[in-house]
Amino acid sequence: MTLLDEPSLVEELDAQLLFKEAHQRRRRLRVVRSILVVAVVAVVVMLGFELHVIPGPGSRSHPLDSQPPSASGLRSRATLVYAYKDLRVIDADTGTSRSLPLPAPQGGSSDLSMVRIGGSLLLNRGNTAWLYGPGLNDPPVNLGPSSRVIPGPTANEAWIWSDPCGTTVGCSNDGNGLQQGELRLVDTSGNQVGSPISLPADAAWFPTGDVVNAGLVLAVASIGPDAEEIWNPITNHVVRILPEAYVLASSGDLVAWTTGKACLPHCTVNFTDVQTGIEQALHLPSGVTGTDEGAFSPNGSTFALPVGIGGWPGNHPGGVALMDLRTQAVRLLPGTEQALGPRFGPQVAFWSSRGWLFVAVVGGTHVLSWRPGDQRATLLPKVRLPPISLNPPQFQTAYPTLIAM
Repeated sequence: MTLLDEPSLVEELDAQLLFKEAHQRRRRLRVVRSILVVAVVAVVVMLGFELHVIPGPGSRSHPLDSQPPSASGLRSRATLVYAYKDLRVIDADTGTSRSLPLPAPQGGSSDLSMVRIGGSLLLNRGNTAWLYGPGLNDPPVNLGPSSRVIPGPTANEAWIWSDPCGTTVGCSNDGNGLQQGELRLVDTSGNQVGSPISLPADAAWFPTGDVVNAGLVLAVASIGPDAEEIWNPITNHVVRILPEAYVLASSGDLVAWTTGKACLPHCTVNFTDVQTGIEQALHLPSGVTGTDEGAFSPNGSTFALPVGIGGWPGNHPGGVALMDLRTQAVRLLPGTEQALGPRFGPQVAFWSSRGWLFVAVVGGTHVLSWRPGDQRATLLPKVRLPPISLNPPQFQTAYPTLIAM
């Protein structure tokens, strides 16, 4: 039998201890690294969520006079039409524009409202409806008295609401059978479709300008506070009553509404299918206030709502909330945060027929754009709206209006 001498045995034991200790150190190091990685990821996720939902004092909201990030090279192929002191026709991609004189002096409260009718444009100006043909190259056609122009039952039709007493002091509708006036349906050539239709014989009924497949949204104060309902002018039938509702927008069979015009923090937007009565409610992030007008995407799947971040817009930054009606996801659209002020009006959000969302601030000169699938809204780099002051004497009876073709 061979025996190890004593020094060799000690050296072997020392080597084994050193190997064991090094192995344990490596294990401890791996555990510490794993814990650090998990902690960093968690912190990043939490910070990202907080910044995404409610920008705080260090948010990325930008003042209106600053330059937001510019858009990519993708083309929207949209034409923007801006109405105020003239009619400005703007190519959203190139920024080239031309001005057309307004066809009449200013009129009532819905002055400058516009709707698409096929490839044409219907403008309400001076209590008269004016039809501009495709391209807006020829002088407009006078379609007669108008208190408001309203989208029709098809994309190639539009309603013209005229109320003889709407703009006449001391006028009374009693006894003339019109009550709140009448509706005329016109096509893309301006031809009247069918006979004029009188509104229901109740002095409280009037069209809001929103429509669904089943008919028009009417505000009916006699039913209750902020009550609205869907009325089919062809059948003279009330399709559905929306008690205590303030309608924000409509599309297809859907109506988006809140309980009251001022949707304060913990705001809920309700979506009602007027045919089935099925409802769903989506909540804005905590601290976000809803405003009084939103817009559905052309396919009806996304709802865009201008909001105040941290409080009512003006005193707080504004932004746009996107609501996906298929996934029920609600998020603030990055890039739309803007520091509003007393010189400016509300934010407006509107869609082109090709599904691009545009965002502008009344009184501002910049226009933002967003396309589904993009992470954030970006500035249209070549588009500038004419600067205006919302203080008298420049301010008219109606805000400037914008529409995308």
